[in-house]
Amino acid sequence: MKATFGLILRRVLLLVIPIIIILVWHFLTFDEHKYCSGNEHRHVDGFLGIAFLIIFWFFVWLFIIMIEMLYKNLIIKNKQDESRE
Repeated sequence: MKATFGLILRRVLLLVIPIIIILVWHFLTFDEHKYCSGNEHRHVDGFLGIAFLIIFWFFVWLFIIMIEMLYKNLIIKNKQDESRE
């Protein structure tokens, strides 16, 4: 049970920590009034690019998890089966 909880925690942290870093970086560096001139308000949708980064990272994370599962289920189980024979 402990090993499973640790594994799940590592997987979730692998997803959450980069997303938190991306969001903190965005909120600290993004200036939505950068393109305003005088009284003309020209807001830009800066969060849209960040949303794309977060979605991209989510799919990368899913791909990493799938590769890990395939590796553990196919390669490691095959090696264990061969060693039992």
